[in-house]
Amino acid sequence: MSTVNITSKKSRDGEKKWYYFEWSKAASQRKATGIFTYVTCKNLVQKNFNKEVLALLEIKRSQLILEHQSVGTSYIPSHIFRNNFVDYYTQYVKNNKREGNRHFKTNSTEEIRSKTNPSKTLKEFLEAEEYIKLLETPMYNQEVKKAFVVSCYTGLRFCDVKLLKREDVQSDSITTRIIQKKTNKPVTLTLHPIVKAILEKKMTGISNHKNRIFVFSLPTANGCNKALDLWVKKAGISKYITWYCARLSFSILLQDANVDTATVALMLGHTTTRHVNETYKRHRPKDQSEHLSKLPEGNWDAF
Repeated sequence: MSTVNITSKKSRDGEKKWYYFEWSKAASQRKATGIFTYVTCKNLVQKNFNKEVLALLEIKRSQLILEHQSVGTSYIPSHIFRNNFVDYYTQYVKNNKREGNRHFKTNSTEEIRSKTNPSKTLKEFLEAEEYIKLLETPMYNQEVKKAFVVSCYTGLRFCDVKLLKREDVQSDSITTRIIQKKTNKPVTLTLHPIVKAILEKKMTGISNHKNRIFVFSLPTANGCNKALDLWVKKAGISKYITWYCARLSFSILLQDANVDTATVALMLGHTTTRHVNETYKRHRPKDQSEHLSKLPEGNWDAF
C-alpha cells in the first residue's frame, strides 16, 4: 500500500459525491470513507464544507498509508495510540460491535494474578434475632429508626424510602419508585404488620400537614449510616451495618424461610433471579458448628 488513491462516485440523485480509498483493483482493496461533498454548491456554506472535506480526505489517506507501513514494527502511529487500556478497549469494542452486543465468549483477564479476594467485599447482614435486638433497642433519631425498619421488612433502598410519598402508601401496600421493565409499572409491595403499624402512625402524624410530601424526613445517606452505626453498637451487634444491609438482610431471611428466588427477585424489583443468586444471597453459613456436627464421629484417641 505505497499509494492510496481517492476515488468517488455520485449519489443516485446526483447531488452528492461519495469518496473511497482505493489501493488496488483487486477484491477488498477499496474502502468507503463515509465522506461526501456537494456536486453543485448552492451557497457559501456548502462551498466551505467541500473545501474542509477535501482537506480531511488527504489527512485520512496519509493516516491509512502510515498504518500500513508501520505493520510489523514497534511503532504506533499517534492517531491510533491510546494512553490507557480503557481508551483502547472502548475503541476496540466500537470497531468490533456485533448484533446483540455478544462480543466475547472468553474472559481475557481470567489468568491475571492480581484479582481481589471476593470475600473482602462481602457485605454484612442482619440475622432474624438481630432484627429483634434492633426493634427493642431505643434510638435517639426515631425517624431514622422507623425508616430503616421499613427497609428491613420491604427491601427498599435508602433512596426509595427517603423519597416515599404520602400517595404511595395504601392501607395494605406500598407503591414503590421501582419500575418493572417487563410491565413498565411500579412494583407494589404488601405491608408486613410491623411496617403497616409504623406507616399508620406516620400517616396520622402528617395528616394535618397538607404541604408535606414525603413520609419520612431523613438526613443524608451518610448521616443516616452514622446514626445506624451507633444504634447497632448500642444493640450489642458487632457488625458494620449500612442502609444497604437492610435490603440484603430482607432477601437472605426470605430465602432462609424457603421463599423461592423468583418471588424474592420480584419483591426486590428485579426482572430475573440473577441478582438474587449472585448478590442478594447468604455467602456465609449462619452456624458452622451446626453443619460440622453432621460429619461422622470416631475414636479420636487412636491418633
